[in-house]
Amino acid sequence: MSQSGHFYCYICKTTKLSSRKLKRVGQVKRCRFLRGMMMSYLIVTLIYGMGAPVYASSESMQNVIIPFAENINSIHKRLFVSGSIATIKAEAIGVIGTTKSIQMIVYFQRKTNGSWRTIKTYSDHGTSSCSVSANYTLTMKRSYRIKVSVTANGWENEVVYAYASY
Repeated sequence: MSQSGHFYCYICKTTKLSSRKLKRVGQVKRCRFLRGMMMSYLIVTLIYGMGAPVYASSESMQNVIIPFAENINSIHKRLFVSGSIATIKAEAIGVIGTTKSIQMIVYFQRKTNGSWRTIKTYSDHGTSSCSVSANYTLTMKRSYRIKVSVTANGWENEVVYAYASY
């Protein structure tokens, strides 16, 4: 840095203001080296940042539960209310080669006085997958949910929920 408050950039061969004045007047963009370094950092950050999977923001993954289980591969559940009809869908898929039996019980529940009461129960079983699909006519404007309980090979159990209001 010279006595006049300026410094010389040996990389881009230009004379700059002092670092204090650079911050104050925002003239960092004049130095080609600093600008190049910032662009390189930005590009590297964008390239490596795009490769990171982000499942929480994916709408297609909102109704899929992927449990950390040995015999249950995935549980799909959906509760949809249109008019006075509730559509209930649930599917459980076992792990290929390890799941010998899989059973699902779906409890259709209504919230009454702060607690959940089962109003209808559905079930299915299979060797590698099972599913439930049903419609239910609603008579009361309340909150509803399905509680899906899946048991694989007779001992491994997972429970998931889906909610809707009428």
